[in-house]
Amino acid sequence: MGMGYAANYADTVEQDFIKDACPQEFENFIQALENKDMSVKEFSETWRDCSAKEEKSEHFKTYQALCGAFNKKTGLDLYLDYHNPDDGDRYDDVSGILWCVDGAYQLSKAGKKYQKQIERKFWVSFG
Repeated sequence: MGMGYAANYADTVEQDFIKDACPQEFENFIQALENKDMSVKEFSETWRDCSAKEEKSEHFKTYQALCGAFNKKTGLDLYLDYHNPDDGDRYDDVSGILWCVDGAYQLSKAGKKYQKQIERKFWVSFG
């Protein structure tokens, strides 16, 4: 099997924006992580692989509460992601923690009309 590059993208916001939008929920999340002796980086690397038991933990519940409050305040879906800088390239726009948002863009009137015929594609160039 061959190896190659894969394209990824995310719409991101700065952590300060999240703190300003949802100060109490953000503080609760950080406090819950500190109580577990876990950093935001560690959580961002592992939260998607949480077991059912871990999903009931205080730090995971406060993360969900933060995401829910952020959505209620902004209309955007928030989630954490992580990009290992050692796995990337010097041209990457990201390194480490990413606070990602979904729901920032919508199709134009023409795009909606032809949305079944339009497919978003991504690629990388090498050279």
